[in-house]
Amino acid sequence: MAKKKTLIPHVQRRPKAAAPEPGRPENVLHPLADSAKPSMREAYARGELQMIDGLCLIDIGGGLRGMFAAGVLDGFLDLGILAGLCIGVSAGSANLATYLALQPQRCYTYYHDYAFRQEYASMHNFVSKHSFFDFDYIYSTLTNSDGEYPIDYEQMMATPARMISVATNALTGRPAYFDKDRIRQDDYAVFKASCSVPFLCTTNTVAGIPYADGTVSDPIPIDKALELGAKKIVILASRDLQPLKDQPSAEIMRQAAVFTRYGREYPAITQALARRNQVHNRSLETVRRLEKEGRALVIYPQDTYSVHALGGSQRQLEHLYEEGKRSGLQILEFLGLDEIVEV
Repeated sequence: MAKKKTLIPHVQRRPKAAAPEPGRPENVLHPLADSAKPSMREAYARGELQMIDGLCLIDIGGGLRGMFAAGVLDGFLDLGILAGLCIGVSAGSANLATYLALQPQRCYTYYHDYAFRQEYASMHNFVSKHSFFDFDYIYSTLTNSDGEYPIDYEQMMATPARMISVATNALTGRPAYFDKDRIRQDDYAVFKASCSVPFLCTTNTVAGIPYADGTVSDPIPIDKALELGAKKIVILASRDLQPLKDQPSAEIMRQAAVFTRYGREYPAITQALARRNQVHNRSLETVRRLEKEGRALVIYPQDTYSVHALGGSQRQLEHLYEEGKRSGLQILEFLGLDEIVEV
């Protein structure tokens, strides 16, 4: 059972490890090798992972740039840090699920290896299935208990942190917040819904209701974190958060609603997209205020290594992951953690 800590804990310092060789990060295992999981589970059983009450992690996604957050989260596991509340948007929901499943480097394998398969993401998918990302392949074929690299569902549910996945109701345009208790083994519809980028992907249904990407309606769910009692909030972003000045043209949104099949079927999504920048900017104002109060920290890459939401080379992704692990160390000063647990 993980120890529960209120802010701010002090634990034993971990010796600094030697830098890994260039290329794949240290101790990356073949997807079918399960030897990393028992060591993390043993650390969890020994109480060496610090469950920090009052700490919230928000991962706002970013497509393939989510590799940066994967590095940050793996670094947190290396430090023995577990947040009491996790809120994921889009790809961030799957990142955080793997974090709570205590499976370091699992997301690395998805971004670095699987994402380059045609079945995972391709124009072939878009033409044949009307969805650039095949979420059935990603969150069923690969992720299920009989998949190529399953998520440890039992551990994810047993880890006593609360996890929320954000999606957008395609019929109303309003955000939906799915608790991890809504997730069933081998039924990861919540992740599919949270990642379904409008126009690029089809909607995905949860309990018969179609949903689109959570970034459409709540791109930075800071208000939800505060509503749920977060005292300290760490936001994982794929790039520096800045105000968005260029609102989508009302005429463009009107044409999308009229002339595209997606827009005709889900006009509430085009309306939500039209006001998305305003929602983003209001949330960002709250983030900036909390930063000044010492209650929020935004961790983002100083260099994206030319990785973008839909593409990048494997070498570029390796650099982004490694930067994530380095950048995640900012949490120590933010939380006043002057020492590190050895896991």
